[in-house]
Amino acid sequence: MNIRNLEELVEKSKLTKQEISDKCGFSRPTLDSALRGADVKISTILSLAKFFKVPISYFFEDAPNGITQTGKGNVIGNSNRVMVSDCENKLEMAQKEIEHYKELLEEKERTIQILMNK
Repeated sequence: MNIRNLEELVEKSKLTKQEISDKCGFSRPTLDSALRGADVKISTILSLAKFFKVPISYFFEDAPNGITQTGKGNVIGNSNRVMVSDCENKLEMAQKEIEHYKELLEEKERTIQILMNK
């Protein structure tokens, strides 16, 4: 995680660390740990991204290429428009697809077992 990007967001917000933590739904020590570079839960990163209205990828970029407002939410860069809601939707669709493929695999395995027993 790029700590500098998080530090910049905290500084620009002009809120206290306690206020940010409260609004994100985690403790102040959790935010302090993230700012020190400790490993943080993905739920913490997701909460920060939602609060600051930036894509999750913003916290992992080496050098930020600027946050721009598009009217639909904050995005990074000029051509890479990745928003948290898009990532969440794609993740949900991928999880459903995985479940579907697991069901197909189980069905195929049952068919193979039936054929092998004949």
